[in-house]
Amino acid sequence: MSNHLLTVILVLGTVLNACKPHSDNVISEGKQGLNLELSGQAYLFAPDLDTANCTVKGECDCCSSHILFVNDSNFIAIFYCVTDEQIQKGTYNIKEDKIYLQYDRIEVNKNYNWDFETDTSGEAISEYIITMQKINPRQTTLNAFPCKNHIYFKIKDIETAFGTLDKNETAATLIKKLKNEGVYEKLL
Repeated sequence: MSNHLLTVILVLGTVLNACKPHSDNVISEGKQGLNLELSGQAYLFAPDLDTANCTVKGECDCCSSHILFVNDSNFIAIFYCVTDEQIQKGTYNIKEDKIYLQYDRIEVNKNYNWDFETDTSGEAISEYIITMQKINPRQTTLNAFPCKNHIYFKIKDIETAFGTLDKNETAATLIKKLKNEGVYEKLL
């Protein structure tokens, strides 16, 4: 009887392990010792994780974002939607394999000025309209996982998104762009 019970437990355990989501099953080879030094880094977030290359992609209109870790405690988040952007800032802290983001109350919106395309009078002076609004502060948690000598983040807010170190943009270049557009100063 005990051999039969042991066999059932082993088979059940194997089946349950095989039913794990693919991305967690392939990459979770142990979280101990993750190097979470984020200062100066830009992470790209999107809904699809490519576990073979440890990259993310978001082939949709409004599903990608950047989180720029400005220093050891401050971040800037840029949410993209077609030609528009919502930019927020806040503070973060790291505890074990989790990063806790606390968003501030200010959001800067950079919206495309559609009148700019068709204006023949010269009245539409700017390609983008930049506005500020107060929002409710909120907190988000990023869970860190190893992926082939890199780190990826998984975030579960309204939808699940994954974040990997951006190989095309740096935090410094994105912050410089925000400064040149007059967005950065509005966050302060």
